[in-house]
Amino acid sequence: MEAVRVVLIRHGESIWNAQNRFTGWTDIDLSDSGHAQARAAAQTLEELGFLPDRVFTSHLKRSIRTAWTILDQLDRLWAPTHSLAALNERCFGDFEGLTKDQVRDRFGPAALTAFRAQPDWRPPGDRAESLADLIDRVRPVWIDCIQPAVRSGENVLVSVHGNTIRALDAIIRPAGQDAIDPDVPPAKPFVYSIA
Repeated sequence: MEAVRVVLIRHGESIWNAQNRFTGWTDIDLSDSGHAQARAAAQTLEELGFLPDRVFTSHLKRSIRTAWTILDQLDRLWAPTHSLAALNERCFGDFEGLTKDQVRDRFGPAALTAFRAQPDWRPPGDRAESLADLIDRVRPVWIDCIQPAVRSGENVLVSVHGNTIRALDAIIRPAGQDAIDPDVPPAKPFVYSIA
């Protein structure tokens, strides 16, 4: 079988991203820059020769709107799109809505370091998730939804969130390849070729 591609892409900048706030499960829309980033991402995908046959997003509007913008720019609005809550961003608990400075002031600088560097560390608060929790949450989506689409020969676009990309990368990355940096840039495509 010829290799098909999966593209993971973080949504464009959201209004809270622009304010340097932890967004998590809060349903915040794209900023004007985020819309422009999504359009630029579509151009990059076109230059790569990637035309999605199927799309997966989270339930959050910044993820969905990024996918819609890309599909519109590529004239692929007909591509089946599946919005799944399991692909939502990591729940940040008591960090949500706070800026990094506010988190540092309230919880100490060690909290920010642990958040980024320790896969099993959870922020304080109800339902807060570690990166390891998120990997467990998205693994079934990869196995039951995304991987079968790829195996059927479809090019798949996954428009989600920075930590969701890190979780999916941990599942599908070839052995020996370095992990994606914790600072996943907005609207940058990560391309995986899968035979």
